[in-house]
Amino acid sequence: MKALKSIIHGLGLAGINLGSVLLGFAVYVLLRPAPQLAVQLPVAVIASVLGFALWDHLGKVWFAESAALRGWKEFGGVYLTALLWAPLIFVPLHYLGRGYVTAFSNVTAFWAFQLPVNIIVLGGVCVWYAHGNRVNRLPASPGAG
Repeated sequence: MKALKSIIHGLGLAGINLGSVLLGFAVYVLLRPAPQLAVQLPVAVIASVLGFALWDHLGKVWFAESAALRGWKEFGGVYLTALLWAPLIFVPLHYLGRGYVTAFSNVTAFWAFQLPVNIIVLGGVCVWYAHGNRVNRLPASPGAG
């Protein structure tokens, strides 16, 4: 169960990372001629943090507290599986969008983004819940308390 939880959360985190990088690129395109990294990187980092926080919160609300990550082993598992999922998501999407297989340097650049950002993302979630900020499930029906 713990391995499956790490795999699913890792897939979500890798997808959120990819979506965040694409969002950062879209913002850069809107703000040209600004330097690409100066725009894309902060947007992607903020979007990754907020996106995974939302993912984690909705998982707890919709699927119960059992969906919560607990302990450094689960957080480490999510961190590693997100790195493994990244090329499995990115390479086929790049092929579908561009018509050719991406260079390995693009995968390593994505990993270079993920390595520090996912420490921030998972560290933030870990600290948030370590301080007692638990999610209460929604009542089953009006008036249920």
